[in-house]
Amino acid sequence: MAGRSQVCPHCGHRDLAEGIKLSLLAEIGAVGLNYRANLLLHGTEPLLADLCLGCGTVIRLRVARPDRNWIKA
Repeated sequence: MAGRSQVCPHCGHRDLAEGIKLSLLAEIGAVGLNYRANLLLHGTEPLLADLCLGCGTVIRLRVARPDRNWIKA
């Protein structure tokens, strides 16, 4: 879905692509933030990017579910 309310801080363009999932080749593993699902299981919440279609700048990174039990360093 293209974002119409945001403006790119670099070029002023208003055509943004929102919620693009970051990906990585399978050999490396998952890209995202780690969370604890329960005592034994851990998961990775994918990162989503909002991208300016005018200049290619990534406006922000976010997760879809911020309510996770995040694993901190």
